[in-house]
Amino acid sequence: MKLIVANKIPENSEFCPVEEGWKALKEPKSVVVTMLISLPIGLLMSSIVIGIANLYGIKSDINLNISLLLALLIVVPIHEVIHALAFPESIKSDKVIFGILPKVGAFYAHYEGEMKKMRFLITLLAPLIIITVIPLVFLCISGINMPFIIKISSVNALCACADVFGFFLILFQLPKKSLVRNKGIKTYWKQL
Repeated sequence: MKLIVANKIPENSEFCPVEEGWKALKEPKSVVVTMLISLPIGLLMSSIVIGIANLYGIKSDINLNISLLLALLIVVPIHEVIHALAFPESIKSDKVIFGILPKVGAFYAHYEGEMKKMRFLITLLAPLIIITVIPLVFLCISGINMPFIIKISSVNALCACADVFGFFLILFQLPKKSLVRNKGIKTYWKQL
């Protein structure tokens, strides 16, 4: 595992996708464009979380205040660690990179190896399911009123917007039996 603070996600120089028969995924060319395209997805998911919680009597919001900032501080590292735990070899692998892109204010977990399509999809959605869906369902079913947990769930739903966008790009562009691999921000695939 490595920790990197830089203005771009590192590109593994040992991975030569074109020479090795990998095809490029059709995706945005930059992190900023991806974030702008996926932001409406995050806003919608966050609103749905708040709306469902309100239907079950758990009053919460995503207003800018101290509890929102606290929720962000809690969510971001846990969200990225969950991604890394879902990677092959998990967090102990030297292929796992945690990074910060200071220019755009983004945090990420990156895996330099290849994954099967299904594993990649699970890796993308794991934080959304663990931090957003499971707590929301539990609180709604149990009747426990914990607005701050709902705030954490809704903040995570917002933070997972690029993951959900990527999930659908992979789901609809790649054949069922494929391998997926990243080189920096570019995603490549090949059929098994």
